[in-house]
Amino acid sequence: MKIAIIHKHYLGDNFVMPSYLSEYGVKTIHQRILSGEIWGYKNHKAYADHNGYQFIEDREPWYDSKPPDWSIWQAGLRALKDPDLDVDWIFFSVNDIIYADFNIRLEKYIQDTPPEAFMASGIYISKVNWRVKNSHSPTWEIEMLPEPQDSVTLSAYSHFIRKCPEAIKFVEMLDLDQRFKSIPAIQRHAYTGDAYLSIWYNGYSEYRKYWHLYSQHDHTRVPNSSVSKSSKTWLTNSGLKEYEDGKALMVFGMCCVPMETTLTTIETYTNKMTENEDSSTTKI
Repeated sequence: MKIAIIHKHYLGDNFVMPSYLSEYGVKTIHQRILSGEIWGYKNHKAYADHNGYQFIEDREPWYDSKPPDWSIWQAGLRALKDPDLDVDWIFFSVNDIIYADFNIRLEKYIQDTPPEAFMASGIYISKVNWRVKNSHSPTWEIEMLPEPQDSVTLSAYSHFIRKCPEAIKFVEMLDLDQRFKSIPAIQRHAYTGDAYLSIWYNGYSEYRKYWHLYSQHDHTRVPNSSVSKSSKTWLTNSGLKEYEDGKALMVFGMCCVPMETTLTTIETYTNKMTENEDSSTTKI
């Protein structure tokens, strides 16, 4: 199985932060650009080199189909269309999600993917007090629920795509779809991807056969020192112990902490894993 890892922090020399983003959304984009430029690149490339994966640094400008974090999906689409890229799967993540254990390989998350599935996502359960109705209509509408309900949420920013024509067609459709703009609360935040992808999964049962799902808890964890009060409540409901046990490939730096904390976290994990590179054996 051949895998390529995409790294994306460059959004273009003339990039201008979209005016529709919330203050938190702007902070998130700044943090991910800076963390990717300084330590994220080193971390992602070191992990790819250690495990024999092809590493792609996408340097194309972001185009406004979705908020800027969607640029990693745009990079994924370019890789899918590249006739010279000889891989089976493409993997990408945002820059403040960092590889913490170089000896955990990506294959474990997609080894049970059925042949008809060309997307692989980590899932977690969120409690939400709204859902999208009329999902097949030209616009989406919010329906408020009397009380919060458990909802399957797909992680859009740590994701696998199988390199095949079916995936190109599907991701192109996702990229061009603009109905998320009818829900301002989604458009204004940097985590548009998670909510947007989850609407597709929950609202379009006919597409579920294209997805292979695995536990986000087994893949990405949040260090306890970086968890905000609101996030800790969510993680406690989702299984905080699994994150703190450190049995996962990646660590989510989280944009709710200062930039210095994220950079220190990335630097610490990268140095920890690369210090022993000379004495370790790369597994291919």
